[in-house]
Amino acid sequence: MSLPLRSNTLRDINLKENQARPKPLQNQRTANTRRPALGNVTNQVRRQPQRIAKDKHTVLHGTKPGFGGQENAGPSNPQKSSGFTIFEDVIPQPTRVSSQNLQVHEPMHDQENLIPEHSLVLRDMVTGLNKNGSHFPALAQRSLEVTGSPMLIDTVKDRDTSEIKQDEFGLEPYFSDIYNYLKAVEPASRPQRDYMNRQTDVSTSMRNILVDWLVEVGEEYKLQRETLFLAINYIDRFLSLVGVHRPKLQLVGTASMFIAAKYEEIYPPDVAEFVYITDDTYTRAQVLKMESVILKLLDFKVAVPTINWFCERFLSLVDMPDKAKSLAFFLTELSLIEVEEFLDYRPSMIAACAIILARSTLKIGEPWPSNIEKHSGYSLNDLKDCVQCLFRLYSRKATMPQQAVIEKYKHEKFHCVSLVDPPAVLAIH
Repeated sequence: MSLPLRSNTLRDINLKENQARPKPLQNQRTANTRRPALGNVTNQVRRQPQRIAKDKHTVLHGTKPGFGGQENAGPSNPQKSSGFTIFEDVIPQPTRVSSQNLQVHEPMHDQENLIPEHSLVLRDMVTGLNKNGSHFPALAQRSLEVTGSPMLIDTVKDRDTSEIKQDEFGLEPYFSDIYNYLKAVEPASRPQRDYMNRQTDVSTSMRNILVDWLVEVGEEYKLQRETLFLAINYIDRFLSLVGVHRPKLQLVGTASMFIAAKYEEIYPPDVAEFVYITDDTYTRAQVLKMESVILKLLDFKVAVPTINWFCERFLSLVDMPDKAKSLAFFLTELSLIEVEEFLDYRPSMIAACAIILARSTLKIGEPWPSNIEKHSGYSLNDLKDCVQCLFRLYSRKATMPQQAVIEKYKHEKFHCVSLVDPPAVLAIH
């Protein structure tokens, strides 16, 4: 498997910025010879390692007996002990009962939902402890007022059918608390404002090339959008804490993507695949070692609020067509490339501005509906500067050096929103 990378996006981040880049080969390359790496691209044909992590129905070879892909697969060698024994319950044989011992029982009634004719006294419910209630005077005087069956927690009349359809996981009562908490911890999970100025061997353009490459990696392995946002957050926070040498920058990005995939994905790619996509520039041990270094420096704080989470939350509060949602997601990913312009704004603000700009571009009702304004705590005036910054980036999307996000959202599944031209003038009132 290889990434369908374009020739103008294959750059070597180890080369100096002013050094002339090698010319692309004239001969046509096959899909097996194109290597998805930021380093030098070679024509060496190799076989990609098997996707072990995602093949959940295949018995792993070379592993211990009984621990293959099949959950219930037995050990290959029954002579050897697998370390534990499964005991099966013996089903008792039915005993013969004579017809004389058979008794006819009345059908069982649902006793738990029966409403008693008189109020239950709590003293009567603790039978066996004290019948006269002398030792429990408080219990003797308290009565349990029963207005209905204790098992009937809710009725059809009490349920909000519209809320059930929109909130299938039952999280709606807690969303306000979740949002307020994530909004409060936003500042602690952001990179420092001038972190790139303290990097002596890595420049901003190299960081942008790395992010552009990770966008293509996420598309190749069909990773979640949240995985990409988490990985870039780890990279920026890591660069805020320690200086990185130029040859190790891609290793930082690879390990960050590996951490984010293991945190977010159900079946993350194996470490061998992350070694492969770097054209074997780094070994398996180097990727695992860098993973350990990143986690220690980040103090294992990998569950951070991202722009994507806030964008999805805001979109759930308003009815928008799929094309408008795709355009909002496109704008959020576009802000990941040239990050220096958006370090002054919180992720929640960038997500809100992406929705405002998407609704304004496609002319969908109010740019910032009142229900989102009430829930987010941001007014349109609060987001004015951030919207203008995102609009300027959207206006020059065709001339950006990194085009991976634009190419990604050209597909039909995203409604080709990257081909939608921004408005000539942003009119938001």
